[in-house]
Amino acid sequence: MHYFLILADYLTNPSHTLFSHPLDDPNNVLVTVLYDGWNYQHWKRAIEMALIGKNKLKFVLGEYAKPNSTSPFVDKWNRCNKMILDWIMHATIKNISDNIMFSSTPRDAWIELKQSYGQADGTRMFEIQRDLCSIS
Repeated sequence: MHYFLILADYLTNPSHTLFSHPLDDPNNVLVTVLYDGWNYQHWKRAIEMALIGKNKLKFVLGEYAKPNSTSPFVDKWNRCNKMILDWIMHATIKNISDNIMFSSTPRDAWIELKQSYGQADGTRMFEIQRDLCSIS
């Protein structure tokens, strides 16, 4: 009996990390401004706040590990995992979303974005200007 109560908790308890609201959809856009390669820190903060509101930030931070294959939660975890990955992809412009499309988890995509774009804006601007000057 206790097992079924725990299993049902993610279906009915909005504070459970695996809970999905009926209006949650992979095609939802979580933030109003798409990440375009220039606004990483602002975009990152907006995504974090949106994911906190949906109780899904643990996926991005790597704090909610995939259950083992025999767990009754594994299917729900897989659905949430892909939905969050879709949300992140829909919050970026196409060429950036193409770069993270094959990430296995939102955590992998998050790390990829941070490594590629998470430099301070001044540093990034200097590198771009330097690269432009070296084009012949």
